[in-house]
Amino acid sequence: MGEVTSFRQARAPQRSAEDEGKRLALPETAQIGEWLDAGDNARENASAYLADRDLDTATRFAIGAEEAEAEAAILARLRSFDRELLRNGNAADWDDLAENFEELFDGDPENVVERDSWGALFERLSDTLVAILLARGDPALGADVVRLLLVMGLVRAEVEAAAALDADAVFSALRWRTIALPPGVLLLPSVMRSILARRPGVSDLYVVREEWNRYEPGEIAHIENVLQGEVKRSIIEKGDYGRPRRIDNAVGPAGLPDHRSLRAQDVLAGRHVACPAYRGEGGHVRGVRTDQGRHASRRDLRLFG
Repeated sequence: MGEVTSFRQARAPQRSAEDEGKRLALPETAQIGEWLDAGDNARENASAYLADRDLDTATRFAIGAEEAEAEAAILARLRSFDRELLRNGNAADWDDLAENFEELFDGDPENVVERDSWGALFERLSDTLVAILLARGDPALGADVVRLLLVMGLVRAEVEAAAALDADAVFSALRWRTIALPPGVLLLPSVMRSILARRPGVSDLYVVREEWNRYEPGEIAHIENVLQGEVKRSIIEKGDYGRPRRIDNAVGPAGLPDHRSLRAQDVLAGRHVACPAYRGEGGHVRGVRTDQGRHASRRDLRLFG
């Protein structure tokens, strides 16, 4: 028997549009502007930028204390806060994180994001991420920079929110938020991009569900002809989940198949289709009907003629 399924509309069409809250836009800093003006030399300049800061072979973002002491201090505190987020599975209410944050940064989020060192670190991370993209740097370093940007974006989202973020909002800000590069970066020759891209737009979202409809009779799976006086014997060897099985069909009394030797419950249910041994009588054509093997059972195995 063959199973027939159908689809039904489970929900009315909904208009899907991009949520601006799920985008974290990077600023076009002075350094990124220089790379945009460099054109074909942008990749070389970006590689030099990473090498000058010992990031060309690094897998973890770092700032020398002598280079920018205030930014290095903010980075160390940011990593400590990130470890607190990981201990909570990236899904804790901000009220549960607030005490740890204020202790680390010596202030509430509103005051911290207004500090010059906070903004300078965000720009440095943005420059580094674009440099990694242009110079095709280490993906591990890029992943580390992206995580730091998302954590800083979480703090900004808490400042802009009307109420304290709940666990779902914190998780969404860290997991589903998309970092948007400055538009001009994607036009540089050194940036790898898709050959084919669809124009962004708005579409209707349809949700459907698959459900059982009915069963329909199957068709004959296999027919073989045997002349009078001949005996047909078939042996099929086929793997079943990596374990080969040998099927040897014997001839029963009066030249008819011995159904006990077919092990139809193993053969058919295990995706095996076997033609039993049988003897032709009087020129009749005899065969085996399996009715779509994976749904058949022992009673579906029968002779006809």
